[in-house]
Amino acid sequence: MINWNSFKNPMKIELPYVFFILTNLVTVTAQEQLFVQYPEFGAFNLSSRLTGNKKHYKFGVVSLFSNNMKTENLKLLNPCWEELINEISSKKYLSQVMQLVDEDLFTCELTISLFSFPEGGWVSPHVDNTNKVLTQIFYFNTEWSPQEGGCLGILKSESMDSLCFKILPLSYYSVLLPRSEQAWHMVESVNSGPKKNRLTMQVEFWRNTSE
Repeated sequence: MINWNSFKNPMKIELPYVFFILTNLVTVTAQEQLFVQYPEFGAFNLSSRLTGNKKHYKFGVVSLFSNNMKTENLKLLNPCWEELINEISSKKYLSQVMQLVDEDLFTCELTISLFSFPEGGWVSPHVDNTNKVLTQIFYFNTEWSPQEGGCLGILKSESMDSLCFKILPLSYYSVLLPRSEQAWHMVESVNSGPKKNRLTMQVEFWRNTSE
């Protein structure tokens, strides 16, 4: 499922902070299969925070891998998802990512979840939790236009007006976001209509605080 050649030509963006874009990291055939087999929104737990000082968000989430172990949810999905998880959690995959981000990911706790954003789903500007080392985002929509919103926004600050880079949630992109105090980002509000969600997966590496 993974196109290992994608790691040979990463796009490295250094302003306003360092992040990476990989193209066709998932093979084209697998992109199509995963899009077709992406679970319906009814299978997701709706999660939202619309008030308070912390980041605001609205999306559905399903955990596939937690505490370095597969979850029971994987058994409910098409086998192609377990095949993808097996490759992403492999030492070969982690080694390839480590060459880009210069972090020891072998000592991190790994979590992998599907995130489905319905009409009006979004995430406000924020930097990630201090215990997070790295987030990788996979997209599964094979068609998406700028008018449908839902872009990953790269920001210079917590202000939406500081937007300097937008990434469409299309299946041939995968984004690596190393955590830093400068790494402000957001997800634009989805405006794709009631029958088309923004389909993603997040792979998150966390510092092991139990040691």
